[in-house]
Amino acid sequence: MKKVFTTIISLLLGGLAGFTITLAIMMDKNKIDEAWAQPVNILLYIVLAILLILLVTSLLLIKKLKKVNAQKFVGEQEDLMEEFKYKKFADLNITANTSLILSILAVAISILMSNNSILQIGFILLFIASSVISIFGINLVRNIYPERNLPSVTSKDYEKKFMESMDDGEKYVTLQGLYRAHQLFNLFMLISIILAVAFSFFSEQSQMFSIALMCLVMLVVNTSYLVVVRNK
Repeated sequence: MKKVFTTIISLLLGGLAGFTITLAIMMDKNKIDEAWAQPVNILLYIVLAILLILLVTSLLLIKKLKKVNAQKFVGEQEDLMEEFKYKKFADLNITANTSLILSILAVAISILMSNNSILQIGFILLFIASSVISIFGINLVRNIYPERNLPSVTSKDYEKKFMESMDDGEKYVTLQGLYRAHQLFNLFMLISIILAVAFSFFSEQSQMFSIALMCLVMLVVNTSYLVVVRNK
């Protein structure tokens, strides 16, 4: 699994670098200047750099977790290493999740607002790389805690089995995080709807589809939450 993961990421990043260099060589100076002249391209190149930093950071965290997990500790040092692994795994989730969401946004912006094929192909490759790292990160926890018999992400009823594998303390922390995320989701979705309405009003460019879609998402998420609470 480790070799497959390393090969896939190397191919994706190597392909991105090779494609960028080749296309840059093939483009004449005027086209390169034209590409940089568009403000959206400058913004996308900044996002590209951020994504590469996040992906490299994720790979370093995975390497560090594997290295620590391969070592044996006893006594107080073992407790410290367990806390270290917990925090590093949380950091990995943050970097992987951030790179995945940013890559989705970047793919959309590059397709809709830029005619730069370097960026379009590059962000698609980075989206695939971010997805692979996210999936690998979820499965990595099974290698870090083999004694807990955690379910595979592809197994049936994964969420239910994963919750059953948690102790009471972990369930409490998870509940706190999910409830906080649920509150923030409703708040920011409401703010987004208000801003979309204001943008439509002042720019005379209707955002009705986006507004309706956000309302539908809020309805589905909140109804699902309330139904689960009611049935418990």
